[in-house]
Amino acid sequence: MLTDRLIKASENKLHLEKHSKDIYKVYYPFYHEDGDMYDIFLRITDQGRLELCDMGATLMRLSYDFELNSDTRIKILGDILQANCIENTNGNLHLSTTERDFLQNLLSFSLTVSKIVSMDILKRENVYGLFIEQVREYITDRVQHAYKVSSDVEPIKSLPYKISYELTQINKTPIFLSAINSTLQAVRTTAVYSQLRQSKRPCITVAVHENFDSLASIDRNAITNATDNQYTSFHDFQSDFESYLEKCA
Repeated sequence: MLTDRLIKASENKLHLEKHSKDIYKVYYPFYHEDGDMYDIFLRITDQGRLELCDMGATLMRLSYDFELNSDTRIKILGDILQANCIENTNGNLHLSTTERDFLQNLLSFSLTVSKIVSMDILKRENVYGLFIEQVREYITDRVQHAYKVSSDVEPIKSLPYKISYELTQINKTPIFLSAINSTLQAVRTTAVYSQLRQSKRPCITVAVHENFDSLASIDRNAITNATDNQYTSFHDFQSDFESYLEKCA
């Protein structure tokens, strides 16, 4: 019997328990940090084809602590799955396999589950992109209907430093908005905003930080002095920026 052969090939480390007509629950020593065993299942079709799947458990577990609420995060997840030849059908992660490759693919599937639920890659890769994506989505959804939005602008031609957005309305003072998640970006924004202030050019300068406290005190003081208004976190920005724009109008 196929299931017996799979168990024997694993040197009896594998246990398969009937879950439904053609699906078996896979018991193998793969555990989450809290001690729960991975939810992995084996589907055997009438034609004898094998498929590993998780019945939606992995993304459900991820959703307890982490939302896939941006295009960037969804893309990162898709890249992880694609790199491991795993498909996602309505939240069910699945991987076709064969009897010969079953144990190797089981290991690959479990490692992919581990990457996803630990969120290490989702945190490490494109953390900058996630913050920038949050700001971009906010501008698109909440600001762009009222302002002409220009991206990656260079307000001072003698300084090759870009500011994330320029927001303009007819006969209104332009607003520059810099999304900052690094010391380098903070220093460059400070240089641009200081030059704008010295030139007495009519404009409003705003900064939103991913982590203001990560900056050295000298850089925090410098950008505070150069900026008309700043938000020390995206949460504060999201909560207040529309009201601030109304005051500026």
